[in-house]
Amino acid sequence: MAKKPTTEEKRRQAEIAEVEAQLSAAQRLLRVKMARESLISFTGMTMPDPEDPEAVERIASIKTERGRAISLGMYAALLAEKEPPPRRAVSRAPAPIRPVNGAARTELLPQQMTSEQLVEYYSREAMARRGL
Repeated sequence: MAKKPTTEEKRRQAEIAEVEAQLSAAQRLLRVKMARESLISFTGMTMPDPEDPEAVERIASIKTERGRAISLGMYAALLAEKEPPPRRAVSRAPAPIRPVNGAARTELLPQQMTSEQLVEYYSREAMARRGL
């Protein structure tokens, strides 16, 4: 049977948790400062793998820039090998309706014609009725 932690042990655990939080914040600040100086650090900090968040810290802790570049390349290759999540359908909406086909009417209506155009229009109509 496990014994209950005493008040002293609880206080120590709380202190340890607080120190770990401070350490994590300091490491994050260090990564931000490194990201300002190096594109590789910036890329690693802005796109960490959610399954392996410590990978960025591991890569950032490498001393030489060449070593960091190699490690980051290997890390990128690892991410590329992973199977992407399945794509879901963008929309379940039905297909769009077919547009109406046809040409616009280019002929003027008699109400829109000038007097010269009206004379010509009625002359053509009369000739068409006569069969000419």
